[in-house]
Amino acid sequence: RPISYCPDDPTDIPDAVGRAVPGVEIRIAGDGGATSRGDTGELLIKSPAAMDGYLGDPEETRSVLEDGWFKTGDLATVSPEGFVRIVGRKRERILRGGYSIFPQEVEAVLLSHPAVAEAAVVGVPSPDMGEEVAAFVALKPKARITAEELLEHCKEHLARFKYPRQVNIIKELPKGPTGKILKSELAKGQF
Repeated sequence: RPISYCPDDPTDIPDAVGRAVPGVEIRIAGDGGATSRGDTGELLIKSPAAMDGYLGDPEETRSVLEDGWFKTGDLATVSPEGFVRIVGRKRERILRGGYSIFPQEVEAVLLSHPAVAEAAVVGVPSPDMGEEVAAFVALKPKARITAEELLEHCKEHLARFKYPRQVNIIKELPKGPTGKILKSELAKGQF
């Protein structure tokens, strides 16, 4: 069963996944509980069609269900009009000096540069900040740009605490058999 729908003209809200369908409740929860509309947090869903739990796994069930709310693991925002926009996965959040940074947002800025073919952003350990933002990019054929120029591009489009402190230009990003970028290898420096 669907949990959201798009308006008649989805181009009105191009980056939204839609609104909750009738009978489905949505809520955004931060680390300290409910958040205000427009804030980023974990998307929670309550619906008669939602699962009751994992068969034979009460511990896993408790980790994703709380008072009838299903914890999706998706980080999202809800506009004042009720449109949901997914911004990343909860596990992919980078915590830099107390600020939450979602790799998908930084990757979107990098991919908006005409020289960039692929981008991946990961958190790397930092003694001062807890984690630091590191970007890895593969350029389009014949593209010529420096890491410093890509960093300036990020500074123009991101808040000061979000832009990467490292930009690494590599020939190609490591991928698994399905074509998914292996961010864990990038974070460990195994590329």
